[in-house]
Amino acid sequence: MPIAVVTIKRVVAGKNGSAFAFGSSSLGDVFIPPFLLAQQPELRVGTECTMACFESDKGWRAESVAEHSAVNHQDWQLKQELPDTAPGSKVALRFGCFKCGMKLLAPEDIFKLKGGCVWTAGKVRTVEPYGKVERNPRKQTEYRNARCTQCKANVGSYYAEPYDDNEEGKTFPCFKLLFARKVAKTGHVVNHMVVLGSQAAVQQTIERLSAGRGTFGARVCGQEHDLAEKLRAMALEKSQLEADAEAARKEKEMAAKTALQALTQLKRLQQQQQQQ
Repeated sequence: MPIAVVTIKRVVAGKNGSAFAFGSSSLGDVFIPPFLLAQQPELRVGTECTMACFESDKGWRAESVAEHSAVNHQDWQLKQELPDTAPGSKVALRFGCFKCGMKLLAPEDIFKLKGGCVWTAGKVRTVEPYGKVERNPRKQTEYRNARCTQCKANVGSYYAEPYDDNEEGKTFPCFKLLFARKVAKTGHVVNHMVVLGSQAAVQQTIERLSAGRGTFGARVCGQEHDLAEKLRAMALEKSQLEADAEAARKEKEMAAKTALQALTQLKRLQQQQQQQ
């Protein structure tokens, strides 16, 4: 999917209150749909944004902001098929932001996996709502976009008020976070999050969830499990803890690097001011 720097030329207010825009790029004129404009509220006439675009029957169309990750993610962290899980069941997976790598979700933050998305068990400190309130006609409720608190990359949606979906135990407000999104017309996959931990532990967890094993919680908490299953769960937890420690170390290194860059930039600005 081509990547282009798009300059916003015109913003148009839609009949339902949403807005869309038109921009220019090296590819030609580009249409920016309402959902993408809502994810990037800072876009105004004259501003620029690097976007992934595809050519439709009506011309070039922006599909996503081309986020470049500051972390060298492995392929297995990006290309996982997440199984659906029962609401309230235990999901021993950890997720991080694709753009900056910060850990967004631990197992205790997850309410369920559904359709490749991760629903949270209430609010989490690593994700924040932003932008204006939108309407979800299918759920008959309102929502806002959600982003990583560190790098501000879009990672999903925020639901503040309860709505009728017949799911016992769901806590509001909560987030619906995107792992990866596939563009139907091109097949291009856009990652919003990555899985964290060791490849072996993650793969084992996903295989067990896919097979319907090890999901203890609201619907199956009363069932008994054999000793072998418990031992496998303990081994998996140990592996995840070790992977968490490694991820935390990398996060500290990244934070230190960012701080050093900021300090270097500040000193450079001070030197320039002194010379003037």
